[in-house]
Amino acid sequence: MQQSSPEEVLSKTLRQITESIEILLEKRHSQSVLILLFTTIDILGSLIRPKSDLDTHSHFFKKWADDYMIAPSHLPFTSEELWGVRCGLLHTHTPSSKLSRTGKIRQIHFFRGSSLQYEQAMRTHESQKNVLYVNIDELYEHFKKGISAFYLQMETDASLRNIALHHAKALIGTHRR
Repeated sequence: MQQSSPEEVLSKTLRQITESIEILLEKRHSQSVLILLFTTIDILGSLIRPKSDLDTHSHFFKKWADDYMIAPSHLPFTSEELWGVRCGLLHTHTPSSKLSRTGKIRQIHFFRGSSLQYEQAMRTHESQKNVLYVNIDELYEHFKKGISAFYLQMETDASLRNIALHHAKALIGTHRR
């Protein structure tokens, strides 16, 4: 069997994930969308770690989110808040994490629907000052823009490309077609 290149595997992996998210969005499986989205940010963050770092950690998730999603779009949350909701969702399937419980970040709650529904949700929960509501569809759009920005930077930044493809060699699927 012919071995796929790291570029092919990365491209195929991200294409399959975004197609899967779109299917889940269509079927209104919001929690599954979020799980897949946050897991993918983890994967993308792991691609920017130095070659010498065998393990990844929250710093790389937050750096990828900051560089490719949050800063370019001026999103209303921080990468620390995104990390916190990721921890709550993936570890306990709740929006609560140690960071939100200790008041270090706002808790993020997700919704789907119109801005009118959002405004109604905000009025209903006005007393919850440490809660932020984020539209899943908008988050997904920023995520896709982040992937595009990441690929664009890989084209112009040889160092990033070298590091990302070095780590992409270990992705599932690089050994067989």
